[in-house]
Amino acid sequence: MTRTVLDRQLQALSEQLIQLWDLNDQAFEEGLEALKQRNASLCQRAITYKPLIESTRADIEKQAFRVLILQQPLGGRDLRFVTAIPAIAAELDRIAEGGVEAAKLLIEIFSLSEHLASWDREMFPFTEEPEEAAMADLLKLGQEARRVLGATLKAFATHDAPSAFIIWHEDKTITQRYGIVRDELIEILTKMQTIPELHDDKQCPRRIANLLWLAHRLARVEYHCKSICERTAFIAEGQKALEKVRP
Repeated sequence: MTRTVLDRQLQALSEQLIQLWDLNDQAFEEGLEALKQRNASLCQRAITYKPLIESTRADIEKQAFRVLILQQPLGGRDLRFVTAIPAIAAELDRIAEGGVEAAKLLIEIFSLSEHLASWDREMFPFTEEPEEAAMADLLKLGQEARRVLGATLKAFATHDAPSAFIIWHEDKTITQRYGIVRDELIEILTKMQTIPELHDDKQCPRRIANLLWLAHRLARVEYHCKSICERTAFIAEGQKALEKVRP
């Protein structure tokens, strides 16, 4: 009977964590759509997920400690799972915190871009914002971060240490995308004194600074995913270092 109760509680914890990931994914989707549409109201909708994420994370921690106290799993995968899952939930909560900050940055960026609509296009022949290309690549960075997060949680749900290793060791797409966006934005800053359209756009430096910080927040998803991958391997194989877990 005790084993049945423990199995049921471990399954409930796993389902709660997947629910936490699903909330993150929905917020991610709203944020990316806001970036795509330049829609501040979608940013606000993404922010509303944070209290749900916080309460779900807190409930996971409470339930995990309850299992430890009342069921006292003695070792093996059960104990590794119960001790690791609060840390994984905390990583997802940190991703959500970064998402809230990213959404607020987007709202400010959209506000700073509003004055561009009043430009005289005969005097300023640009048909798009100076950082339009970087914004498009920023969207790709966000999409890549969402994909990697999804793959990371899939590896956790199936206790797939080899897949966790691949994500941890070989998946560099977020870093690569971040490098592209960062370089594009820095190039805009270096050209500000030589291109009249940029020189006369007084809000451009602030928009670029916000975009750089937004790109950094998205790139941090890779760090959190790697931390989750390490704990996934620990649960599945008992390994403390993913170097020891090969596909």
